Amino acid sequence: MPFEKVVCTGGSGRLGRHVVDRLAKNACVTVLDLAPPRDAGNANVGYVRGDITDYEALKAAFRGHDAVVHLAAIPNPRSAPAAVTFNINVQGAWAVLQAAEDAGIKRVACRQHRGVRSASARCLCSSRDPRTKIRSRPR
Repeated sequence: MPFEKVVCTGGSGRLGRHVVDRLAKNACVTVLDLAPPRDAGNANVGYVRGDITDYEALKAAFRGHDAVVHLAAIPNPRSAPAAVTFNINVQGAWAVLQAAEDAGIKRVACRQHRGVRSASARCLCSSRDPRTKIRSRPR
């Protein structure tokens, strides 16, 4: 299934820049981040300033898109107070997934820090669809 319009949260970050570059070769990409993308010259890349904990803003930004790639997070949980890290990494991921579902997005790809996955994978990956299964990679 080809995706024509993709939103990438955290698309201005270290990993996000590379993901956006690859996606933009085959799709129109909207970067949703607090910081604008460094390369503003690509016609296939748009920008929406947004916070992943703002559910309503996420839902509005996701409307009309085919997929979401969720990369926004605090990558090192020790670089911010625990409450801030939890709010952004865990509650932010929930907001992204819920907003995507409510906006009619059919596909979401998430890449989160391993601390977020281990702490919240069962909550975040559960779905109303009983066919959805949580798959873990062997370590």
